[in-house]
Amino acid sequence: MKVAVLGKKGPLAQATRDELARRGHLVSERDAEAVVYLPGAPAELGRLIERGGFRRLVVRSHAMAYGSHPKNPGLLTEERVSLLPADAPERRWLEAEQIAARFPNWAAVRLASVLDREEGDVLARKLAARVGTSRAGRDPNVQFISLRDAARALAAASESEATGIFNAGGDGSLPLQKAFRAAGTTRVPSPASLQRLFWPECNADPLDFNWTVSGERAAREL
Repeated sequence: MKVAVLGKKGPLAQATRDELARRGHLVSERDAEAVVYLPGAPAELGRLIERGGFRRLVVRSHAMAYGSHPKNPGLLTEERVSLLPADAPERRWLEAEQIAARFPNWAAVRLASVLDREEGDVLARKLAARVGTSRAGRDPNVQFISLRDAARALAAASESEATGIFNAGGDGSLPLQKAFRAAGTTRVPSPASLQRLFWPECNADPLDFNWTVSGERAAREL
């Protein structure tokens, strides 16, 4: 099968191409039967769907689409509604999913935090640094997925006919403070007001509460 990997360039895009090739697919943007799209600008995804010419669309999404919220149980399933605030920057993932749903044969794969700093996940970036901040008094469970397993999930979705949203994350989870210790990163607990003062680009909310996911549906259907 011809599969195109489009959108944002980076380690996950390359790992997905490698995984597709390993599975015997031809990775090509020309006359592709399936498209794996890593979101950049939402308008780009919309134009891709309008242009068409392929039969399967897979969009890389993020488990943060569920929202960091005190009411979240552990290991969220796909039926869980998003509790993201209206102004949360993570709503870009929901927007990409909504655009993808215009295509009849679509799937969105909500990945846990990908263990590669270049992929831009806030938690991975913090753990890759010598010092990282987190909200004082908060120690939510966190979850990761390796770069290779994330690529496998996207490749499997491109081969499947199952539609809708699918979670993909590593087995189990661990408290945030343990993740800092395991990474050898010095954790600096700080109040939200202090974080906004010194790191105005930092959104602490994603690390306030649990948003770990269950991958049972993906394992069963993809």
